[in-house]
Order: sequence, then structure tokens, then C-alpha cells
Amino acid sequence: MNNLEISYEREYGKNFVKIGSVGKANEYALRMLEENEINGLLPVMKSFVDSEENYIYDVGGMTSLEKHFAQRQMEYEDLKLIISGISELYDRLEEYLLDFKKLYINPFAIFISAAGDTLGFCYYPEEIENNGDGLRKLGAFILKKINHEDERCFTAGYGFFDAVSRDAFDIEEVRDLIKENTSQSSPETDKPPETANERPIELSYDESDFEDFFEKEESSELPPPPESRSAKERLIKYATLLVPAAAFIAIALFMFSDKMDGLSPGLRAACLILLGAALCLAGMVIRKR
Repeated sequence: MNNLEISYEREYGKNFVKIGSVGKANEYALRMLEENEINGLLPVMKSFVDSEENYIYDVGGMTSLEKHFAQRQMEYEDLKLIISGISELYDRLEEYLLDFKKLYINPFAIFISAAGDTLGFCYYPEEIENNGDGLRKLGAFILKKINHEDERCFTAGYGFFDAVSRDAFDIEEVRDLIKENTSQSSPETDKPPETANERPIELSYDESDFEDFFEKEESSELPPPPESRSAKERLIKYATLLVPAAAFIAIALFMFSDKMDGLSPGLRAACLILLGAALCLAGMVIRKR
């Protein structure tokens, strides 16, 4: 259903959305739509122009959800309006014996009033696939637009996405999102879930798909300080370097002792000082490690 050709037109000062016909219309559904004003649905008529069939919906002064939230966040009241609109239409369509699966769910084809308090949906009366993909795409659209700083908005938004992402769509689960969040905001029931007897919402989304919305905590564990090492460990570490260094110096003195005899006392003292400095430097390096 979400691959339908959709376009917007303006004629005689009115705005219309046009959706192309791709199959055979359900005559009963089309007649009910044309002869009744169903609250929540945009008025529709079937058009035949140059052998081309289209469904023309009267948008009035509304704009699409995609345009309305292009430059602003979706707050909790906005989300509540969308969920309530879908929930109420579910029952209203049953009263007219219309299939909810034919409701065209698409952010480009769901319209909202300028005041942000009324929605208008398009009902597509043809025998084609259901609107499961549309609900999931609407859920993804909501995730991108909701105010993540608002706890109620965050919880209801991800709850809606989780509910519509399942194979079996449960309208009661969607309705509970509003009921639970409304009760949470009430002073009389402002209690933890255990004492308010609220059913927690279980989410089953993959956090890797929404990395922009989450930050992983960094580990606060630090390596143990050098002082925590035992004296035995330090002695062994020093010995592994000092013993070879002392052996090297002894061998060097033995090999060059005959040559050092010809040196002046000052040069011999300088050589001993350099060797001592080398030992001190080696010790400092070991202590830093």
C-alpha cells in the first residue's frame, strides 16, 4: 500500500491529495465513504480523467504530518493525538463495516490541522495488501520526531513502535500506552509501578538502529596503582634489570682495566660517575614501570 502514487493539488482555493487507482475498488467501501461523513476520515471521491482513475481527498486547511513536524519536535500531546486518532478510527470503521487494514497509514497522507488538534486519514477502498508496513513506517517516523527529553513522550513513542512492529497488531496494547501515561501524570497515581499496579511496557527494539538516541556508559574501572604491588614483586622486577647491568659494568671494568691505568685520576673518576649515573637512570625507569 505504501508504494501507491500520491500527489498534492490545489484547485479553486482548496487543497487535495490524489492517490492513483491500482486495482479493483470495493464498491461497498467506496459507497460508504462517498455517502457518509466519517469523523477522522478525509472526504473522498473517485475521479475519471482521460481514462485515468484516481481517488481525490479533500484536505481542507490541513498539512501532512511529514510537513507539520519537519522543523519541530513531536511532543506528548501530539503523539497522544495520533494514537487516539488511530484507536478511535479502529472502532468507528467497525461501525461502518469498513476494514481497518485499508486505512492508508503514511506520514505523507495523514493530515493535521493548523491548531494541531485534529487529524484526517485517507481510506483507500481497494483490495490490496494491508497496512502493516504503514504502521511500522509511522512508528519509525515517530521515533525520529519525538522529544526524547520528555519521559512520557519517550515511553509512549517506543511503546507504539514496539506494538506496531509485531506480526499481530493489538489495538488494545496501543490504547494502553495512552492510559498508562495519563495515569502516570495524575497526582493521585504518581507512584512507582509496583505500588500503582501499572503494567510495565516491554520494548523489543535493537539499540544499534537508534545510536543517535542513546549513549553508552564508559567503564569507570581504573588499573591498580603501582603501590598495590607487593615488595617481593618490586624486588624481582628491579633484580631482573640491575643484576645484568651490574654484571655488564663488572665485565667492562675487567676488560678495560689495563687501559684505565693509563688514564688520569680525573678521567677515571668521570668514567665511574657516568657508570653510576647509568645505574641511577636504570633504577628510575624501573620505578616508573
